Amino acid sequence: MRVILLAVATLIPYCFINAEAGFACLSNPCLYGICIDELNSSYTCYCIDGYTGVHCQTNWDECWSSPCHNGGICIDGIATYNCSCPPGYTGLSCEANVDECVSSPCQN
Repeated sequence: MRVILLAVATLIPYCFINAEAGFACLSNPCLYGICIDELNSSYTCYCIDGYTGVHCQTNWDECWSSPCHNGGICIDGIATYNCSCPPGYTGLSCEANVDECVSSPCQN
């Protein structure tokens, strides 16, 4: 019985200390992420893939590094991108040259 009371008495002050820190995330400050309460009444946002910023408010631009080759146009998405390839090129990053002669379209 003493051990149980001692354990409860030990946990109560800890709960009261953390109760102040437990309210920082109540306003849902992280737009596209998970809010974690910190001990100093602040919070930290952990963003889902594709978002960045203090409040996970900014869509990360996957096109910033110019991943499309051979004149392809990058189209940014959420945690992904697509390339619109010019004629004669294909592939995720327009890296493959299409061989127009592979189907033997020329008669002579």
